[in-house]
Amino acid sequence: MVGVSSLSFGWPSAEAWYWHGVLMNVVGTVLYTVGCHVYSWRRRAAIRSAQEARGIQGVGAEDGVSGRSPETKGTLEVICSLWPISWILIALGLSACFFSFRSTPASVLCAFSTIQFMTFLVFRSAVHKRHPSRRSLFGYVLITLAMCIVLSAGPTHVQNYHASELAALVGSSAFVSYMLCASSLTVFLWQWYASIKQRAVREHEASRFEFHMVSAGTTRKLMVLYSVRAAIWGSPAVIFAKGLSLLLFQELDPGYTAAENSGNPWKSPVTYLFIVGLVTCALHWARRVARALRNFEAFMIVPLLTASFLLFSAISSGIYFQEFHALFEAERAATISGALSVSLFSFGFILLVVGAYLICPRRPSHHPFASVTVTMLDAFTSLTEQAKENIHSSSFASTTDEPALEMIHLDRKESVPGDHSARNVVRPSMKHGSHEMTESLALSHASSGDSDDEML
Repeated sequence: MVGVSSLSFGWPSAEAWYWHGVLMNVVGTVLYTVGCHVYSWRRRAAIRSAQEARGIQGVGAEDGVSGRSPETKGTLEVICSLWPISWILIALGLSACFFSFRSTPASVLCAFSTIQFMTFLVFRSAVHKRHPSRRSLFGYVLITLAMCIVLSAGPTHVQNYHASELAALVGSSAFVSYMLCASSLTVFLWQWYASIKQRAVREHEASRFEFHMVSAGTTRKLMVLYSVRAAIWGSPAVIFAKGLSLLLFQELDPGYTAAENSGNPWKSPVTYLFIVGLVTCALHWARRVARALRNFEAFMIVPLLTASFLLFSAISSGIYFQEFHALFEAERAATISGALSVSLFSFGFILLVVGAYLICPRRPSHHPFASVTVTMLDAFTSLTEQAKENIHSSSFASTTDEPALEMIHLDRKESVPGDHSARNVVRPSMKHGSHEMTESLALSHASSGDSDDEML
């Protein structure tokens, strides 16, 4: 085991701050989730206003515009008016989660990040006036139970590493073994995923794969394979974030570097390698999530992506920072408490994955999609009444003579299980000088309260 030192800052030790870290992570996750919801609602409201200005209605709309009751629409309008604070909430949430790593094991905090599911449930019921199905509700109960189990049985001891120790941890036998297993699993999942797509292409004698070629069950299988493969290499972002959090607080405590004789962490190349690693993993994960949202139903793929990311984040960070060392040491000592802790901790993450799967609907939505493509100009200019009048009076008149703005169109398709073609519409472009901006939006309006179309 790499030599480590206990946290000894000018403020209380990390052990004393364990619960502070848990609370900070929960608050940060809630703030981040709320900020994302507010931003998403504001963006959708702008595009829906553009649809209203164009005289376009969504399928199944209750109020003729957004598919919501007047009461719910009024609540969302109030929330959307607060959209400038969405970025503040997101920044505060991410900062709180980042700082929580210094005092609480990352493997425990990953489980508590599932609080975003609970936040979604609260906003879904309170704001959207929609209630989850019994299956989804049981999934939320399992996730809550999983968080309690992980908290009670998970590791509590936090080690502090300076820059040279963080570099040495990369060569530990446990972490090297994990990376080899992760690489092998990635290749296996990629081959499996590709074989399913190739078989569908051969059966349909097509030139390329389309998701409507496979059944709903096969689509779910593809979603699971994609989520796991994406999370394996996106989850190391937690390792880099926790390492940077430790190094930052070492810099904030002037007496630490002198006592440990470790030097200024910001003068070590390891610190900047961690920054590059964090940015790389974050970009990889963002790219994978964006592609997943283009290919799959958001309310089905988002829980799978989140659960996979949290699972592999807990495993990778627990192995790298040797957070599982105390648990397995107790198990090797053949103590009842040690074996029970390991079993409960593992069982907690199993419940977490099962709960996330139950949140996903049993099948893709069967209701019609109103796939509406609008330009970004339509979305932004519709923020004011004057812009709406301009759209009515002048924008349509200019589309036949000038290429500056193409006519938007409405493409309605009947959605069937596994058919995602209704979401993929031709994207018009808005050209202004040398700039091109494109925007595509597919809005689905559920015919019942059991649809999870507001996951984002």
